[in-house]
Amino acid sequence: MKTKLHKPNPFSIYRALSRGFEQVMPSGVTVTMRIINIGDYMRRGEIPSNLQEIGVRLAKTQDDPSVSVSNAEVQAVKDWIVSAALIEPRVTIDPAAADDQTLYVEELPLTDREAIFQAASQNIREAVQTLSPLSTTPEPFVS
Repeated sequence: MKTKLHKPNPFSIYRALSRGFEQVMPSGVTVTMRIINIGDYMRRGEIPSNLQEIGVRLAKTQDDPSVSVSNAEVQAVKDWIVSAALIEPRVTIDPAAADDQTLYVEELPLTDREAIFQAASQNIREAVQTLSPLSTTPEPFVS
């Protein structure tokens, strides 16, 4: 008698990813995070305008060497993505909003923040190019 294997239901996979999954960070700490869809955050107006502007400039730097973005600006965008992706622990980019239940993003080791950013931001360039008036021909995202 052969056992019939069931293929995973894509609906349940997507639902599970949106609810979050555990990931072990380089520091050894296990966090619960989600892969974010930056385009959804942009359409809902949930990204601070200063970070949207930096994101558009970041996308533009691929085609225009005269456009520059500072390392601090890049880190600010990454830190926002980390705060959006982490479910547990809760993280904020506003130091005044940190408390016993919420960490300020800079309290996380930089290696952990980079790992969270890499895992959570797989579709950022594509989303920024799609919504950016500065980009007329979106290129496929390649990681």
